[in-house]
Amino acid sequence: FWNGSTGLLDLILSGHTACVTCVRWSGSNTVYSASQDRTIRAWDPIKGTLTNVFKGHAHWVNSLSLSSDYVLRTGGFDHSGLSADNPVQAALERYQKTGEERLISCSDDFTLFLWNPSKSDKPIARRCHSVILPPCTISEF
Repeated sequence: FWNGSTGLLDLILSGHTACVTCVRWSGSNTVYSASQDRTIRAWDPIKGTLTNVFKGHAHWVNSLSLSSDYVLRTGGFDHSGLSADNPVQAALERYQKTGEERLISCSDDFTLFLWNPSKSDKPIARRCHSVILPPCTISEF
C-alpha cells in the first residue's frame, strides 16, 4: 500500500503465485485480491496479514464485486428523523445495520461464485455462460 501523504510504500501483501487481476477494499476493512493462480485472498490491511484463502475456480479469477461496492451507507443530509445523543455511535449503528458482506467472483472457467466471507470459504457456484464472463457487479435491485 502506498501512503498518500508521504508517497512512500508502507506495506506489501504477497502470497499469490500468479498475476493479480483484481483488488477490492471492503466495507469491513478487509482487502480482497483475485489472481490468475485461481484463488481469492483476504487480507487485514492494518496488520498486513493474510486472513483467508478462497479456492474453487478452475481458471483465472478475473473480477470481484462486493455487496458494499458503491454503497452510500448514510449521508450528511439523512432525513430519517432520527437523532441521537451520540451522533458518532448513531452513525456506527446505521453502518453496521446493513448486514453481512457478500463477495462475487467471476472466472475464465465460465463460473460465478457467491461467497459469504465472514461465515464460510465454500461458495455457491453457478456455471453461467459458454463465453468468458465480463466484470461482475452486485445490484440491490
